[in-house]
Amino acid sequence: MCGLGLGLMMGLPITALAVTVQINSPLDGAVIKADNTIVSGVASALGGGGQGIDLMLVLDDSGSLQNTDPTRERFEATRQLLSSFGPNANVYIGMVFFSDNAQVAVPLRDVSTARSAINGAIIAHQMPNGYTAIGDGIRTASQELITNGRANTSKVILVFTDGIETIGSQPEVAAADALNQGHVVHVVGLFPAAGSLFFTGADPAESQRIAQAGGGQYFLATDPQQLIPLFRAAKIVEIDHVTVTNVTTGKPANSVSLNTGNFTAPGVGLVVGQNVLKAVATDTDGATAEDSVTVTVEPICPDDSNPVCPCPNPSNPSCPKVRVKPGPQVIMAGFDPMLIDFGDAETAFKIMAVVREGSASIRQVALKANTEAINLFAPSMILEGQLKNGDKVYSLKYVLPRETAYRLKGNPLPNLFGSKPGEYHIIAIDEAQEIHAFPDLNMGNNPDVMVHALTQAPPYTTRGIRRHRPQVIMAGFDPMVLDFGDDSFKIKAIVRAGKTSIQNVTLQNGSATLRLAMNREEDIGNGDIMYSTEYTFARGSLPIGSLRDLFGTLAPNEYVVEVIDQAQQKHAFPGLEVCGGRGCPEYK
Repeated sequence: MCGLGLGLMMGLPITALAVTVQINSPLDGAVIKADNTIVSGVASALGGGGQGIDLMLVLDDSGSLQNTDPTRERFEATRQLLSSFGPNANVYIGMVFFSDNAQVAVPLRDVSTARSAINGAIIAHQMPNGYTAIGDGIRTASQELITNGRANTSKVILVFTDGIETIGSQPEVAAADALNQGHVVHVVGLFPAAGSLFFTGADPAESQRIAQAGGGQYFLATDPQQLIPLFRAAKIVEIDHVTVTNVTTGKPANSVSLNTGNFTAPGVGLVVGQNVLKAVATDTDGATAEDSVTVTVEPICPDDSNPVCPCPNPSNPSCPKVRVKPGPQVIMAGFDPMLIDFGDAETAFKIMAVVREGSASIRQVALKANTEAINLFAPSMILEGQLKNGDKVYSLKYVLPRETAYRLKGNPLPNLFGSKPGEYHIIAIDEAQEIHAFPDLNMGNNPDVMVHALTQAPPYTTRGIRRHRPQVIMAGFDPMVLDFGDDSFKIKAIVRAGKTSIQNVTLQNGSATLRLAMNREEDIGNGDIMYSTEYTFARGSLPIGSLRDLFGTLAPNEYVVEVIDQAQQKHAFPGLEVCGGRGCPEYK
């Protein structure tokens, strides 16, 4: 577990059974028309014969979490866990919430169908309250595994809590009973250190004893942002690592991610003809097991030895024509104007977002402070129109109090979008309960899907305020939600010229190690210009999960999009600035 970089995990080893591994995708005997594939499967040393994992998430919903986890990192960790499983993952997952008592929020089901239900449960549990009945949570999860669990699977209960038992539900007894049923109980404890902002004085010793009684491990987090890797801990099934190799070529996968026993190797290279793909799992005691599948690569074009060729595939006129991701994406966000004139009678601006719908229509787009709950009844951003590619533009007017504007004069605010307390997300939720939050660039199991058509809106024609200086109104990534098989995305920015024309637009980081030119792509229809550049990467080189703090100036690995005009005037996104001194009057 040292690989998590936390140095905080206290392991209580269980008695490992024989290590097993199974490749779930691609299927043995599959025919593939590509030069690479994603290899995914499941490995475990908890028993079950390698036939998959049944996982119950048991989440504390007691009132203390309003203080210990104000930004709801436990839910972000859950969402990232769901997207970390590879295609065709042999995983069933369910969810239990407990406070004064425990309830099954999502019955155990295939992970591919559980995601929307779990997202819905997360939205419904934004305001924790009550006491802490840990034992009831474990018993409820264990009964769900008995009722709906599958034969020959590894059965795991992952408990998250920030406190100690306060109801008298005997959690250690419940964990021991679960272990007697073959259900291993792990505990993730959020216990902020003494002296920290969130310190409660709670003793983690009870959580350690619960994990020990349940034959599992105890994982300690002293800060909410440490929860994300802990929820995906590889050794939850006593597997140390997995390797994937194309035996035919002798070349290993560039990378293999391992999350709760599920492994994914993106972009494993293939050659025309038969390819033998082998996965080898090694448990924490050094024992190994392996599984192999044989796939055949056929060229797309007849009589062509190259599996990638320009011949178009015949298309059925009745087939869906629009390629999207399963869920929504907030592609870009920003402010209009970015430069606020303190001399204006009303110191106001719009919060802006460009949203792309997925396989379901958009239910809500909203600005949310990280310490605020997701609230479907809160004021939503208003749909202003549609860009040429079908993406929708949303806005929300905000009036800056004069005393606040005076205090901020001449001091740009470059870190408003991010994951930390005091920062904000723009949340898009669709009718299928799928969620995406800007500025999160997500990598996981997010394949392209085809739909017949997108919802339509009038063209976006709103003209914003021009200043003498140029402005980067919005910036982001396209797509924002990446799949294991993706190897590129665009960095995009909407730029508004000032008094003189634009000279260049660049993406650059705080350490001055990267400066990437962005090129003019198109006029978006209101006089603003879309700039973009393509960023390519080796499959598997981006970490699984979300990169949530890419824009800003606080850290060397944060980025800005800078515009310079012919008069050498500059502006850098995401710097929202109240102009001091002579101000920045409107240029007409």
